[in-house]
Amino acid sequence: MENQYRQSKNYFGKILTLALVVFLVSLSFWTGFTAGKNQTGVPESFIPAREAVFTNREGSDKTVDFSLFWKTLDVLREKYIDAGKLDSSKILYGAIRGMLQSTGDSYTVFLDPDENKEFGQDISGSFQGIGAEIGVKQGVLTVIAPLQGSPAEKAGLRPGDNEFDDFGMKVRRNQSNDL
Repeated sequence: MENQYRQSKNYFGKILTLALVVFLVSLSFWTGFTAGKNQTGVPESFIPAREAVFTNREGSDKTVDFSLFWKTLDVLREKYIDAGKLDSSKILYGAIRGMLQSTGDSYTVFLDPDENKEFGQDISGSFQGIGAEIGVKQGVLTVIAPLQGSPAEKAGLRPGDNEFDDFGMKVRRNQSNDL
């Protein structure tokens, strides 16, 4: 009888241990599930862009508070007379253009997707003309760079040249100052 008592006690102990393990596993699962359910998936260190202050890496005295940008955008959307006609893409592209223009470098430009596509098509075809990139520097028509093997290079044009009489070009300005 004592043997049966030990067997039943041992059996009861195993059942109790199994029940305790099942209970603890269930409790752990439930705790993890409810904790995960209440999280947004965004880390606590996340700062919404509207509240961000960006710091340049070179020094702590160079911070940019973007709240003015976001406030201006909000006011534009709320107060602009044709707010329904505002195009968010155009606003974004304009902001990017302004950012790049602030560098003062005329060669640092932003092309929106349509302009970029058109530019890609323009440069993928054949070129015509004298074979030189020409621009206006300080109000004077100037060679930026002759293309290799082009008539401009063969004629001796160099970057910075702004006198074209030797090349036989006649440059005239109309009344609107266009070339």
